[in-house]
Amino acid sequence: MSISSIGGEIALPLSAWYHASKHALEGYSDSLGQEAARSGVRASSPRPRPGRATPSAGSPR
Repeated sequence: MSISSIGGEIALPLSAWYHASKHALEGYSDSLGQEAARSGVRASSPRPRPGRATPSAGSPR
């Protein structure tokens, strides 16, 4: 699993290096997932979104 961001989908001025790296990570994860699927391995690249996080049980508050 690799963590991506919305920066892999959209681009803003003055952040070309950041958006390029996130877009590359998305492509890498997609390709890796297809290659490893035959072995039963899954690859994912979740994109955290803004919002309110819900504390999980047992986490400090």
